[in-house]
Amino acid sequence: MNRSLVLVVLAAVAWTAEARAADAPPPASSVDQNPSGAPPRPRREGFVASASLGPGFFSSQSGASPDKRRYVGTTLSLDVNLGGHIGRHFAFGAAYLRDQVYGLGVEDSLASVQSPSVKNLSFNLNLFALFGDVIVPFRGPELHLQGFFGYCRLGVTGRSANADVVNTPDGVAYAAAISGRLPLAGAVKVGLTARVTYAPLSVREYASQGTSVHVVVPALLATVGFD
Repeated sequence: MNRSLVLVVLAAVAWTAEARAADAPPPASSVDQNPSGAPPRPRREGFVASASLGPGFFSSQSGASPDKRRYVGTTLSLDVNLGGHIGRHFAFGAAYLRDQVYGLGVEDSLASVQSPSVKNLSFNLNLFALFGDVIVPFRGPELHLQGFFGYCRLGVTGRSANADVVNTPDGVAYAAAISGRLPLAGAVKVGLTARVTYAPLSVREYASQGTSVHVVVPALLATVGFD
């Protein structure tokens, strides 16, 4: 009888212990910190690259008051950036920016001046630059604030055979961009970039006369990035 009573008591104690263990919350270390099931991807500290393509607007002005000449047109704009991380939220590297101009038009500030024909002319702006990229992480898109600085030249093709010999406008140029990117797969991100390029160029048109050429190109680009 006593032996049976002891077995009953032990069985009751074991059942109570199991019930309490089942109802107890799991330890903090075993709680799932990532409900989505995908392990968080740490930011790479090495190579970064991006490429962008989209439409823009070209505007250049040359000459001096009161005789100024302005060229305008739409652009197919692109840029390619290659570099590396310096810390978690900054990248640095080299970039190539190009704006190919289409639908070129011209107007002069003086009505008495005949504007040149642009029928066969083609402009392209080329910037070889260093860039810095400040990366601001958000819960949604990752924000990139970019600055560019480098050598720029305005290519002109399609001049007539009897046109005056004119050097290529060139000089230092600047660009600034803001980009929002979302993860696509692995280290690949996609997004949109708004970019503005400013190029205060100069060109020597005659033996002893130089002319300033100020170029501005805003553009909206689709961007693919890797970091």
